[in-house]
Amino acid sequence: MENMTLPDDQRETVAKDVFWSQAQAQAREHDGIRQVLAALNRLWRPDAHSPADLTKSLSFCDRAFVGNPTCSSLKGRESVVMAGGTGGSQRWLNPHLHQAYDDIFQGRWEDWDPFKAGPRMRAAENAACSWGEDDTPSPPGSIGVGAPPQPFRPFHGFLSFGRWGEVGNVHVVPMMRVATAFTLLRPFMPDALEANATDGDWLCGAGDGPELSLSPKWHQPLMDALVRLPPLSPGDAVFYHTDIIHCEAGAINRDATSTPSSESSDPARAASGGRGDDDGIGQLHSSNFAGVQLSSLPICGANSSYVKAQREAFAAGGRPPAFTAAGPPGEAEVEEGAFLGRASRDQLTRGGRRAMGMGRFMKEHYNAALDEHHNLLDIPYSW
Repeated sequence: MENMTLPDDQRETVAKDVFWSQAQAQAREHDGIRQVLAALNRLWRPDAHSPADLTKSLSFCDRAFVGNPTCSSLKGRESVVMAGGTGGSQRWLNPHLHQAYDDIFQGRWEDWDPFKAGPRMRAAENAACSWGEDDTPSPPGSIGVGAPPQPFRPFHGFLSFGRWGEVGNVHVVPMMRVATAFTLLRPFMPDALEANATDGDWLCGAGDGPELSLSPKWHQPLMDALVRLPPLSPGDAVFYHTDIIHCEAGAINRDATSTPSSESSDPARAASGGRGDDDGIGQLHSSNFAGVQLSSLPICGANSSYVKAQREAFAAGGRPPAFTAAGPPGEAEVEEGAFLGRASRDQLTRGGRRAMGMGRFMKEHYNAALDEHHNLLDIPYSW
């Protein structure tokens, strides 16, 4: 991203919320990345009620991250989360998303299919509604309505631009079926029911945000199960299922000036709350780190609508629709419209333009999802 210039007062935050650099555009449109994302999409199974083309992947334009362990803009990013994308509490409340976890809620967690795409696509299409405890969507103007659109992203991840040492990197709980069942059934366990009847926290801390945050109070066994990825080199990519529990790689201690105790020398222990509820994940990096966040984005109704809005943001240099909400307190908001060297349509490859909703995909046979995609985005045949 050397051809994009940040103001002096924003260089310490080092472009966490930059979306349109040429380096990011080149990473998203790279043939190898697009083939990997399309292969990950094909692991999923759609249904007849939600037409989709899982053989392709559109571009979900996410942020870049460049920094070091003392970068103050990374404070507060130490949450242990399940990514999701359609709202933490909505796993219990949204009837569409609830269907994605039917086997778990019906006591057959061993039979749960984590790659059932239909309910998740329908949940994404209805992401503007926040469902309440009475199984009804919120009316316009209430919590959740008008929130940033959240497309269906089967896999999340990132491409590394640097070396990530052993004392760094993302931590995950790889036992997805067990971990997801534990998380979703946790509010129904006796101790949670007893405590929540008093304080009203019926979903063990789950809120309306796009991610489901875990806490030592309710999810200590899962935090103890966090394992670190191996060291990464430039060009390495990491992708994980949307229900994989993970710690973001950029997390550091809330108090950057504190001296870590012997109990917190292990990042996984720090993530598990080994130094108390007020401590963060711990310093996950021993050197500078850099990368670009990536996600798979198959062609379906919700994602086509999202890419249409994202295409407009790209043309104006604005924030993508999923990132219109304000960042953490004190974090500078970067406006890219006037940036020199910002990526433009003319610089994209043909594959990159297609993934950004600026070109038509080749069609060898009838494809309802692809036809709907082209019509919704009003893509000329000349593109």
